[in-house]
Amino acid sequence: MYNNNIFKSGMKNYQIIRKDRVQKRGGGIIIFVKNNIKYETLDFDLNCGIIESLFIKLKNKNTIIGCFYRPPNSLINDLDLFENYLTNIILKFEKIIILGDFNININISGNIQSKYLNILNNLSLNQIISGNTHHLEYSESLIDHILVSNNDNVINTGKCSFSGISHHDMIYMIYDLEVLEVNFKKIKIRNLKNLDQINNFQLDIYNIPFEKIEHIKDCNEQILLFNELFMKCIDKNIPEKIIILKPKQPKWLNINIRNLQKERDFYLEDL
Repeated sequence: MYNNNIFKSGMKNYQIIRKDRVQKRGGGIIIFVKNNIKYETLDFDLNCGIIESLFIKLKNKNTIIGCFYRPPNSLINDLDLFENYLTNIILKFEKIIILGDFNININISGNIQSKYLNILNNLSLNQIISGNTHHLEYSESLIDHILVSNNDNVINTGKCSFSGISHHDMIYMIYDLEVLEVNFKKIKIRNLKNLDQINNFQLDIYNIPFEKIEHIKDCNEQILLFNELFMKCIDKNIPEKIIILKPKQPKWLNINIRNLQKERDFYLEDL
């Protein structure tokens, strides 16, 4: 497929990261990244058995994206290697996104399903695809998964049918990676409600050496010295603290509306 001219033409605006299957004809995993996105390929020296994996890290963000393929003939014990693999990764990165064909139908119960879901729960990873993704003539299953470490950044998920081309649906997710930098107004205040501080200030003010002012002839310098002595006493007993004034959002602008706005902006980029 990679050498197909139509395929190359459709993906010309994307960078291609691939990991071909070795010692076996065909297969492997691949990640496409838009040309304007900077990334680096990660090479984890970790054993994941016969489960295939490929990871990239988005530059300037503590976010990694991984692609997995777990063959149908994998043993249940391979999930122990999978858990150790992910544990080492999670300790290093804040946000994790994993997509792949795991060949584990989580719509049914079984030992392998229970073990897999327990691993995700222990690692605080959320599987966000719903509905069957693999379709045969007499059966359907949910074996293609997207795992994320933070649900709050997920704007939308879904799947597209490739009937006639593949038994698998294409699964997708719209994910918000941008952190909006809002410059909230900051002000300095003194807490005059703390009685202990007020009392200490009243006691200390009697010990301020205001008599030094009498030895200064220039009235402007007298004021400067008075202000200096007085403010030192205030700063000592009633120190300033900075608070941030956050604007109140309209009641109607809830998380669902904000996610819809982000989804709208995402689609507008391609117009």
